[in-house]
Order: sequence, then C-alpha cells, then structure tokens
Amino acid sequence: MIGLENVYTFRWITMDLDYPGAYYAAEDANLPAPNYIAMNRAGGHGRYGHAHASWLLKTAVKNFAGSRKSPLHYFAAVQRGMRRWLNADRGFKGVITKNPLHPDWNVEWRAPNPYDLVELADWLFDNDMRPEPRSDLEIGAGRNCTIFDEVRRVAYSEVVKFKKHGGSPEQWQNRCIELAARSNLQYQASPRGPLRAAETRAIGKSIAKWTWAKFSTEAFSRRQSLRGSRSAAKRWDGLHFH
Repeated sequence: MIGLENVYTFRWITMDLDYPGAYYAAEDANLPAPNYIAMNRAGGHGRYGHAHASWLLKTAVKNFAGSRKSPLHYFAAVQRGMRRWLNADRGFKGVITKNPLHPDWNVEWRAPNPYDLVELADWLFDNDMRPEPRSDLEIGAGRNCTIFDEVRRVAYSEVVKFKKHGGSPEQWQNRCIELAARSNLQYQASPRGPLRAAETRAIGKSIAKWTWAKFSTEAFSRRQSLRGSRSAAKRWDGLHFH
C-alpha cells in the first residue's frame, strides 16, 4: 500500500470500486479510462471485482495555506462527480491505495497520458459535482476543503492578535493544529470517520506557517486602508453614475 496523495498536493483521483464488474466501471459510467486499475488477484468478487482505479492529473492541485482555494474546490467537485457516476465507496478517502508496482495486485495500465481537471469535468454534469447536503458526508478533498477553510478563516482573524500578545511561532502552530483537530471532530459520528491526525496536523502546520509569515500589524493596517480606499471608490462611482 502506498499513499498517492498527501495533504499538500493532490495529483491523483483514486476510487475504491468494491463490487462485481469493477474492471468495467469507468466504461459503464461513460467516464474516461483510468491511467491504471489495480485489482485483487483472487477472492472477493473474483478477478473483475474489488479494484482501485486512478486518474493522474497533468497539474497537481496545491493545498497550501497561500494557495488559491478555487482549484482545490474544483478538484473536490470533480472527485464527487466521478465517485457518484462510479458508485465508488463513499468511505474511501483517496489517500492510500494499492501499490501498482506490487505483485499482490493484478494491474492494468490503460490511459497513457495524464488528464486536465477540466477534461475530466467535461464528462460530468453540474449536478454530479454538487456539494454534499451535509459536511459530514463529504469524502476525500471535500473534507480537506471544509477543514482547511474553517481553520484558515479563524487563523486570519487571530494571528495578528496572537503576535501582539507575545505568542511564539511554535505556540501559533500548536493553536492552528488544535483548530484543525477541533474542526475534524464534526466527522467523528460519520460512518467514514474523521481525517487521520497526521492529516489535520499537516493542515494546521501549513496554515500556521503561511499566516505567521504573511500577517503582521503593518500588513493588516495596509489591507484595511486598501479596503477602505476601494470601498470609498465604489461609493463615489455609485454617486457619480446614479
């Protein structure tokens, strides 16, 4: 078993297909062929049963505190859509998968080239990619997005005050890790369970490092001044044109 994705970047979309006919799942769902599919050699549903199918992305989706959030949310949406069409295991987080180089698995390499996210999305309808009705139903990157967004919003508002009161970078890191672990508790009662402690810790560390480096009293004042200027300009434009 190897991890093909981590909490900092997403380069693979991997699905757990635990049913008869998994070998034909992508074709049956009218989705592009996975780059590889790794199947159980025996037992379970037989040769064409339980399998992990993986699609490689041309460009990894970054998941750092300073990264733009739109690509990560788009990745999560595509992942949801593919999971729905494939009827893949909702409990599979997509972090650890069958090692395609290990002899235990019957591996077939299919698509020779990686995919663009937009290319994969073209095979889906907007409704396929809709958010889950409840956050505890999210899978894979969806949960990561939720925890990341919740923690960074709190961190943005707290870091300057934290510095003013003499907090150290190490203490701030611990605070962000605590926030991530607390956000992760919302998945405790979910059948799929929460993210691993190592994942939430990495989210907290990433946010802590970026916010500590980018946020200061001076930077905060500059941002507030800029926002004030933009707001005044909008009000002036409104008066001018109306």
